[in-house]
Amino acid sequence: MMEKHGISYWYAAAFMFGAVQLVALPILIPSHIFEVTGSMAHTGAALAFVGLSGFVAPIIGSVIDRLRVHALAQQLALLSHVVAMVIFAFVPQTLAMYLATFLVGLGSITLMTVNPTFIVAAGYNDEQQALRLTRMNQSIFVGAVMMGAILPLSINLSSQVAFLVVAITAVLSLMISGIDSKKAASRLVLEEPTESETTEKGHWNATFVTFLLAVFIAMIASSNQVAQGPNLFESLFSIDKSATSLLLAFSSVISLLTLDIAGRALTKFGAGKVWIFGLIGYVVVGLVLSLLVTGHTRFFYLPLVMHLLFMQCLSMVDMVKPAIVAKVTTLPPASTQGLLLFAIAGGYAVGTTMGGITAEWFGMASIFSLVTGASAIAGLFAVLTLSRIKS
Repeated sequence: MMEKHGISYWYAAAFMFGAVQLVALPILIPSHIFEVTGSMAHTGAALAFVGLSGFVAPIIGSVIDRLRVHALAQQLALLSHVVAMVIFAFVPQTLAMYLATFLVGLGSITLMTVNPTFIVAAGYNDEQQALRLTRMNQSIFVGAVMMGAILPLSINLSSQVAFLVVAITAVLSLMISGIDSKKAASRLVLEEPTESETTEKGHWNATFVTFLLAVFIAMIASSNQVAQGPNLFESLFSIDKSATSLLLAFSSVISLLTLDIAGRALTKFGAGKVWIFGLIGYVVVGLVLSLLVTGHTRFFYLPLVMHLLFMQCLSMVDMVKPAIVAKVTTLPPASTQGLLLFAIAGGYAVGTTMGGITAEWFGMASIFSLVTGASAIAGLFAVLTLSRIKS
């Protein structure tokens, strides 16, 4: 029954990724680090370890492929989340905060490397692959929604209790995912394609590079929209951050439906068209927000509606990237996912830096123009990538 509906026990790892990365990391961890260290500099530096872990993703993926330890890597990633939360709960020291955030980043980046590999490199047909990518990504948002509901209650007791709740959830996820993670790993097709197969299918290295460039540039847009959104809405539209927080919680619920629709579209039209549709959504949102800032009339909360639309487009784009990269790579699966994450991490780092410089030189409203321009350029690279793929 589970197989028929594209569900596996190892999706508990995706559930935990959503709980940690989308809820515990932004809501619980920064304030605790500041409480322990008393320094915003230490807080920012410690959190940087999470983002920097993306730059070692290619190495992680390569090691996992070479040693063929995909199931073990997934289990160790969840274990690193458990250990990190225990450190946060019981070791209130500055160095411990750095170690814990490093473990959070290492665990999350490993899950982002292994989880999609279990699907796109398992030899499923297009329909099954689309269904499983949909269910896996929905599991991420289910984790975010459930942890978002539980965490405020536990925080009211104490931050220590909150971290223990996350740790216990990670232990349960580790146990559940272990039920069939080895079976999922046994399905993986890890042989590299021959040169003749690569040429015949159009899976050229140049196409892979073009795809990574599209991902990199798209991340410049999305990093600014997502990271700077709450500040921009408060400064430019006088929308309180509490309203934005509520919107993000609502967005996680809506994303469950969005991903189901995107999964059906992926099956019917292919991953490439869903990808292009999502990037067009980026452009539309950036353009509309730019016009709202420069216009004479303020449409109250319409910016939040645009942000909600952007988050849904982001969900679609994130869902189909593993399916597309599997078609354009000549590398082993986990190594491929590692390079994809490297492009994502690089785009995030460059994007947030560019956003800060742009806002400093041209004003905060110019960030929406940056989002629009970067999205449009990413769309052009996406079209070029898809044109090079011969079905």
